Amino acid sequence: MLPDIIELLKRFNWIIIDFSSDDASIKIISSGSTEQSIEIDVSSKCFDLIAKKEDVALIIKYMENIDNFTKEKSEELANIAHIFNAVPIMIGEKNRNGALNDDILYNRYSINAINFATFTNILENKEYPRVYSKRGGYFVQLKQKEFKDLRQSRNLSLNDLAKKLNVTPKAIYEYESSSMKTRLTHFEEMAKIFKYHPQEFLKEFSETIDIFVKLYKTNYNMIKELSGFQEEIDQRLIDLGFITYWFNKSPIDMSFEEESRDAAENNQELVIPKSRTVFISEISSVKEAAVVDLKKAIQRTEKKLENHVEFLKKFSQVLDKGYDMVVLLDNNLFQDSSNVHGVPIVHESEIPSDASKLKKIISERKI
Repeated sequence: MLPDIIELLKRFNWIIIDFSSDDASIKIISSGSTEQSIEIDVSSKCFDLIAKKEDVALIIKYMENIDNFTKEKSEELANIAHIFNAVPIMIGEKNRNGALNDDILYNRYSINAINFATFTNILENKEYPRVYSKRGGYFVQLKQKEFKDLRQSRNLSLNDLAKKLNVTPKAIYEYESSSMKTRLTHFEEMAKIFKYHPQEFLKEFSETIDIFVKLYKTNYNMIKELSGFQEEIDQRLIDLGFITYWFNKSPIDMSFEEESRDAAENNQELVIPKSRTVFISEISSVKEAAVVDLKKAIQRTEKKLENHVEFLKKFSQVLDKGYDMVVLLDNNLFQDSSNVHGVPIVHESEIPSDASKLKKIISERKI
């Protein structure tokens, strides 16, 4: 299925970064189907593809059975999407109840999930789903004004329609005045009452669901067991007032940013401030290496960092989302350097006690 997804995206001129290979090869597929392969070691991933077109960036995970996608991976996927101001989408074929239906939006731990036919319909015809699958069945969001006008044009009171649907008048009132969703079975009964074909009624009186809108919530919790050096860096960044994100199954080590925690603490939908500054960081240390192996450990680590940073620069050029890259290292690595491939290096001993000073160091060392 992944080759089909890639071909579909290519057909509509999306730029693609393909992480799906089982080896260390990552492909960047740009317009005109030009491909560039990069060798970089990325462990088991929480996503397969990143696709970008104009101002929309998608982070795509394919799962034959969407119920096999773990909570840990979904949380990491949501955090990655937040960092890159992208939309996470899962494309699958089935769940525990059977095949995923066309033009229906499913959900797995806050990540939107659809089948390939639905994704194709969105890209080819800009036809978005209108039906949600949630615990308890299928649901539809009514167009409030249009539905109210229809009811009144048929001289039906709230009580009249409520009796026909075997619901309370308050439920009908909520359908017409709030974001309360109606069960698909009730919606289909409404189509019969108003003498519409079900599909025609669905198109005329239900809201579409734009899967490119960011409806997910970020997970601000630590989702990785940190090593001693990582834990030290994490605490120092937190003390400076940053929010940190650490990753197990993504092409970056961690990210940090200055942002209000209000939305996370109040469990609200994600709001991204216009002035938001995101730092994407590689974190490396050879502190734990044995003394006799220290020189070789330094050489291996520096070579790996060079390859990884070079990839991240290409990665950022594709996404173009206005974040800054930095490499945070212990004092043994790149001792005489202030940047690697133009990406600023900040050694642990150089991390100041003020966030603005750290940002100034990063800015001054950027090439």
